[in-house]
Amino acid sequence: MATHDPSETFEFRLKAVDPKLSADDVRQILAAAVADARQAMARDGQEVEARAEIEGAFGGVGETIVILLIAAAKGAAGAIGAAGGKQFYERYLKPRLQKKNLVVSDVKPRQPDDK
Repeated sequence: MATHDPSETFEFRLKAVDPKLSADDVRQILAAAVADARQAMARDGQEVEARAEIEGAFGGVGETIVILLIAAAKGAAGAIGAAGGKQFYERYLKPRLQKKNLVVSDVKPRQPDDK
């Protein structure tokens, strides 16, 4: 991901409601939702780079932690900041995940020593 530093790192919990969804299905839904959220935020005038990764092993069942990295897009002025990252999640990403029957928690900043 080509970004400006500093990027903001967040985490949230995710759980699939539909037991038929595989881990790969969840990963694909997550990637598509992030891409769609980025496009929607860009239409509203703020371009960001964003990537979401499922932490550790995830078999599709149960709850997992998702790491969300967000930064201002290349060429954009300044950094995204914690408020902008939270806005990306709350306004753009979270509703898209919920529409796909994924239960998500509130987002929180991820500290450098979180594992």
